[in-house]
Amino acid sequence: MPAKRNMPRSGPRRRPQGEERRKRIARRIREEKLAEGQRVRRESLTQEERARRAKLAQEQRLRRARKEENIRREREAAAKRVSYIRKPLAGRSVIGAFLLLAALLFLGFCVYTAYATRGGAAFSVGGPALCSILCAFSAFWYHVAAFREKDKNYRLARIGIVLSAVLLAFWGALIYFSW
Repeated sequence: MPAKRNMPRSGPRRRPQGEERRKRIARRIREEKLAEGQRVRRESLTQEERARRAKLAQEQRLRRARKEENIRREREAAAKRVSYIRKPLAGRSVIGAFLLLAALLFLGFCVYTAYATRGGAAFSVGGPALCSILCAFSAFWYHVAAFREKDKNYRLARIGIVLSAVLLAFWGALIYFSW
């Protein structure tokens, strides 16, 4: 078989020669890479493509800056909020809650005994009544002292102060009206 000669073709489909051919091939490769989303060397981009890429880069920088600003604002707002979940309960308020529970149990015993005897409770009810008063008073002071603890959750202390004050007022009214 005879070897083919590199002879120029005649006719309308002539291959471009030299520099023109290299530019067309480079343009086709560049367009294929751009279509696939691959990176292209900056020197091979046209002026319009460079301007478009510069605009996209500027938009990305602005988006990133807005996102960072939003994150910063969100962190500042979160720092100002009070979270009761993260802070532990004040230790003295827990002790006060147990004392308040004991005072309520003693009160319940006294009221039940008075109801069962139709108002004629024996003198043996005086001991639990006195214990209820002392437990309510101690609970009140433990809840007040709980506010001295730093960086704690004081919700239980607030509730305890109100309940123990109501219990002490109840006992005071009961003693006042029974004389």
